[in-house]
Amino acid sequence: MSDIEKVDTAASRQSAQSRRLDVSQSVTRVYSAPHIDNQSAFYVTDGNEGGEDGENLDRTAPSYTNQDDSSSQQDLENGNQVPELQKAQTAKSQRSERDPKLIAWKGNDDPENPKNWSMKKRWAAVFVVSCYTLISPVSSSMLAPALPSIAKDLNIHNEIELEMTLSIFVLAYAIGPLFFGPLSEIYGRAIVLQLANVIYLVFNIACGGSAPLSIGGGVMSDCFRAEERGKAMAIYSLAPLLGPAIGPIAGGFISENTTWRWIFYATSIADGFIQVVGLLLLQETYGPVLLQRKAKKLRKDTGDSEWHTEFDNPQRSITKTLSLSLRRPFILITTQPIVQALSVFMAYIYGLMYLMLASFPDLFTSPEYYGESVGIGGLNYISLGVGFFLGAQITARLNDRIYKKLSARNNGVGQPEYRTPLLFLGSFLIPVGLFIYGWTAQYKVHWIAPNIGAAIFCVGAIMSFQCIQVYLVDTYTRYAASALAAAVLLRSLAGFGFPLFAPYMFKALHYGWGNSLMAFVAIGIGCPAPLLLWKYGAKLRLQALSSVVGALDNGLAITPQLGWNTWNSFACSLNETVILNAAKRIVALGFKDLGYEYVVLDDCWSAGRNSSGYLVPDTAKFPNGIDGLAEKIHDMGLKIGIYSSAGTLTCARYAGSLGYEEKDAELWASWGIDYLKYDNCYNQGEEGTPKLSYDRYNAMGQALNKTGRPILYSMCNWGSDGPWNFASTIANSWRTSGDLLNTWDRVDANCPCADLDGLDCKMPGFRCSVLNVLNKAVYYVSKAFPGAWNDLDMLQVGNGGLQDDEAVAHMSLWAAFKSPLLMTNVMTSIDAPTLSILQNPAVLAISQDPAGSSVSRIWRNWAADGSEIQLFSGSLTGGDQVVVLLNGGSKTREMNATLEDIFWQSGVEGTASQVQQAWDVYDLWANRLDNATANAIINGTATTASSRFNATARGGAKHVYAQVPASSDKWLMGSKVSSVQPRGTVRANVPAHGVALLRLRAKQTNDEL
Repeated sequence: MSDIEKVDTAASRQSAQSRRLDVSQSVTRVYSAPHIDNQSAFYVTDGNEGGEDGENLDRTAPSYTNQDDSSSQQDLENGNQVPELQKAQTAKSQRSERDPKLIAWKGNDDPENPKNWSMKKRWAAVFVVSCYTLISPVSSSMLAPALPSIAKDLNIHNEIELEMTLSIFVLAYAIGPLFFGPLSEIYGRAIVLQLANVIYLVFNIACGGSAPLSIGGGVMSDCFRAEERGKAMAIYSLAPLLGPAIGPIAGGFISENTTWRWIFYATSIADGFIQVVGLLLLQETYGPVLLQRKAKKLRKDTGDSEWHTEFDNPQRSITKTLSLSLRRPFILITTQPIVQALSVFMAYIYGLMYLMLASFPDLFTSPEYYGESVGIGGLNYISLGVGFFLGAQITARLNDRIYKKLSARNNGVGQPEYRTPLLFLGSFLIPVGLFIYGWTAQYKVHWIAPNIGAAIFCVGAIMSFQCIQVYLVDTYTRYAASALAAAVLLRSLAGFGFPLFAPYMFKALHYGWGNSLMAFVAIGIGCPAPLLLWKYGAKLRLQALSSVVGALDNGLAITPQLGWNTWNSFACSLNETVILNAAKRIVALGFKDLGYEYVVLDDCWSAGRNSSGYLVPDTAKFPNGIDGLAEKIHDMGLKIGIYSSAGTLTCARYAGSLGYEEKDAELWASWGIDYLKYDNCYNQGEEGTPKLSYDRYNAMGQALNKTGRPILYSMCNWGSDGPWNFASTIANSWRTSGDLLNTWDRVDANCPCADLDGLDCKMPGFRCSVLNVLNKAVYYVSKAFPGAWNDLDMLQVGNGGLQDDEAVAHMSLWAAFKSPLLMTNVMTSIDAPTLSILQNPAVLAISQDPAGSSVSRIWRNWAADGSEIQLFSGSLTGGDQVVVLLNGGSKTREMNATLEDIFWQSGVEGTASQVQQAWDVYDLWANRLDNATANAIINGTATTASSRFNATARGGAKHVYAQVPASSDKWLMGSKVSSVQPRGTVRANVPAHGVALLRLRAKQTNDEL
């Protein structure tokens, strides 16, 4: 290898940091050519619309009108409507004008919209909801000072039974929000709040009182715009913080001067008054319910059943909503290490809080300690309220500032771990407060001392609570509510249980050592938690999200998806006949049995939106509708996919889904759709930072999730804003670059990819060659895992632009990189070479290996003639290793790879144990179907490739790929071509623009070969 000049060092083997592309050109116009090479969307110009490229794109733009006079087709980009295609619009008033029977807000200043109510009316809602929120924590803590009186009057001698009267309130907190939150989104805020308050009034326990905890924030959102919401939220959130302080104070004076029974009478009277105020002042604030009521009234008054709102959903089911809400928290708490660890920590703190709450009466009213009256003793609870208030204010002011500062240091990309700095402080203050509280109480220091300790503890507790909650939200964005519900469940159970053992502990250990014991446990749990999260949080999140995306949500794409897409071959010429013919060939030729299961309709299937805002298929192309087509596809044992864009229009200028996410997701689910490809065209400038892209794509992810139907979600945002850093919580796969050009290494005029080391292919509309895309993907292979894959774009095999060896290399590399494999060739005219490449079970076994581990680039070298060679290596299930030797040059060459290099990731400088083993080397292309056999399969005169390795008999292709193949299985292992001694070298002759795709299997012994 003397002709090779090595340019990579060991450092080059490490993943490079993503570099943002500095583009000085302006995106002046959105073009929508038929994307001959793929689904490109944006064309970057120097500011001039003229020029050869711009004119060419305009000329080839598809037409959407059947009129002879093409001038009647108006340019949608200028905001004009096409006669046969209704432009997607987000303003509800505009939709209402087109649909006279659609009930919507009359513009942004509609006085019936709660956000436009008078300030007096809106603050009345804040006041009432705050009262609802206050009464619950007041009631839960009001009994604490009266526990001795209750024990005496009711002859309670068992300490556990006595403490149960206090802690039973908290047990109900774990139950109520699981029901009331979903109910408020079905029936509205006001009715659920008032119903819950009546439940509280009747039973005077906290289950009803827990409703405001999950609904109150929704009322604030309903009534105030973002720029107005801060003050309202501050006042609203003050109520639950003051509750634990006000309750014991009032309870102490009531029980001292009357009887403890008046605590219940007083809370019932207060709640009855609040109920009356609520009935008078609290009006429904939830927009969808208000509009639906208006539509219902119009239907009744006019007898016209056509009046409707955009929120009407005949498929909505309370059973379905509650089922999803109830199941997911339990799944999270039993499967997610992040949720388990943080929930236990939060539960411990919450338990300590109620333990302290329960200990105050004995401490401050006992003659042995401070001997205060019950009423005066209750005033000590003010310290808890002060601590809660200070902790909330500190966290609210500093948490986001710290997060933004750390994100700025990371090129604007935030991480949940950036929430942990304040957790350090909170975790420190908790034991400090406990030590001060316990030992000052033990030695009867002035009463202010234990109150200071209690306040410090509460500051730390609230800081820790809020940091943990935000960390869970950042980690489980798509499942944040469920993650928090799981945490609240454990937290409330701890708040219920801790006070039950408090009397026994303090009797045995007294306040000093009793609180010290709790403090030591807090140190053991809490102090390492921020450090471990900071250091290992990302790794734990990766494991957690793998389970969430792959198993918890939809169970899809556990291995990269296989299928066929219409775009590259048919563009806007797709129709039902084209798709059904392709599906029939996929089945007949054995592709289905090999695992190719998705048939995906790309752009141009829609005719726009109807008067109700729902997408409508083009009936000229799909006379039986998409649902009718889906039924036929399903009858063949296949699954169907559909296309849209996270913009107002798709790339071919059909109606996009931006602003219609839930409506479109519900519609697709009702059609039986199994797969969504979601593009990035006409996104209204909502990109440029990871958060903008995240929010836009997350909206569709949440909408798909709400349908309850497993729909594989394939993001196609061209690598914009680094989806590999955030998309694993949103989608099953995400595009990593611009569109794949149907060429091996030619640089497209639209793609500044001449620097193959760079990450310049990420901009939209850039059409990049196989090598261009590949050399970009190497930098973030570690970001993918089962259920969440880097998508290098659809296959170009069989589309005429690649030579045979190039197509083989393309297929091999995409499989080894664990990219989804979507064929795009014309299935009805497939030729023998194309079939033999796409139907190689040994290569598909690499793609579908259950370990889900992508190859990594080990080295990249340059020959004297300027051509490049590369080595890729990755692990497989069962201890095998996949090796790819890539020859980018124009002539065949012998390439070598040492075992030290192949197993470099397992141990540098030859320290990996695998280097000490002997290996058999299998060529995965050795048993590729010859042209005669492939032609016989195409003509129906020979059995399919899948039948040849008994996929059906062994339970289907996916089941076969999940097994470790036997060494003698020539279809899954290829052919053994050599063996390698310990510390030896793998050698292969690699064709020009080609690869050697090898599978290494350890020999049973290290005997001399």
